[in-house]
Amino acid sequence: MVLNGDQVRAATSSKRDKNSITPYTKSLEDILKMKPVNYRYNFDYYKPCAGFIAEDFSDLRLEEFIIRDIVGEPYAISYGEITALLTNGIKELKLENDSLKSEMQSLKSQISSILVGLNNK
Repeated sequence: MVLNGDQVRAATSSKRDKNSITPYTKSLEDILKMKPVNYRYNFDYYKPCAGFIAEDFSDLRLEEFIIRDIVGEPYAISYGEITALLTNGIKELKLENDSLKSEMQSLKSQISSILVGLNNK
C-alpha cells in the first residue's frame, strides 16, 4: 500500500504478495443486481454523489467489496476492487455479442441465398 498523506494511492497487485489465488467467478448476473443510487452525505449535503449502499452489497452477498466498521456492520465499499466483477461482466457481454454477430452473419447468408433463388425463378 502506498500512502499519500492520509489517502491510499495504490495497493500491491504483485503475485508475490498474494496467496490462495483463484479465478474470480462472479459476473453479469451479479452486476445486474447492483443498485446504483444518487445521494448526499449527511456531513456534506451540498455535494451530490453517485454510488452504492454498503448494506445493499451485503444483501447481494458481494462481501468481497464491503469494508465493515468496528462492530461488523457494512460501512463502506471498496470501489477499486469492483473492477474484477465489471471485467467479468464485460467479457460475458463480449462473448454474447460475438455469438450474436456470428448468428446475424449466418442469417444474412441464408437470406441472400433465398433472394438469389427467388430472383432466378
